Amino acid sequence: MSTQTAATRNVTDATADGIASPHGIAVPDDVKATGTATEATTPIEACPSFVAAMTIIGQRWSGLIIQALAKGCTSFTEISHFAEKLSDASLSRRLKQLEAQGLLVRTVTQDRPTRVRYTLTEAGRALSPVLNALTDWGERYVRHGNVTPPAHRSRRA
Repeated sequence: MSTQTAATRNVTDATADGIASPHGIAVPDDVKATGTATEATTPIEACPSFVAAMTIIGQRWSGLIIQALAKGCTSFTEISHFAEKLSDASLSRRLKQLEAQGLLVRTVTQDRPTRVRYTLTEAGRALSPVLNALTDWGERYVRHGNVTPPAHRSRRA
């Protein structure tokens, strides 16, 4: 068997009919016959589901807000204290975006004084183990100096 380069890949997950992989990626004709793709075939693209998920949780502060809600913070003030470097305006904007994306629900109570509570939806709760895994990775690699985070931009006064 020849060594594969970055321009080739082994396709072992083609379906029985040889049309697509279980990940929904079309398998080119030359791959169906040989099991490898060459530079002349369609380039490998990022999984659309991965890109969509990273677009959501990769937005600044989203992961931290979801983590705050997962840990039991329900009010604007509790979330603000959890994410202490986040301005109130940015927190308000991001909460609205996360609600629009279906990751949290905003509930206004009928009590006096009126209270607003935030809770994660099923989709938001499903991110908790993902964020915990990122926390573990950060603890292991970033905090102990194996990976250097990007320098923070300083704000001018």
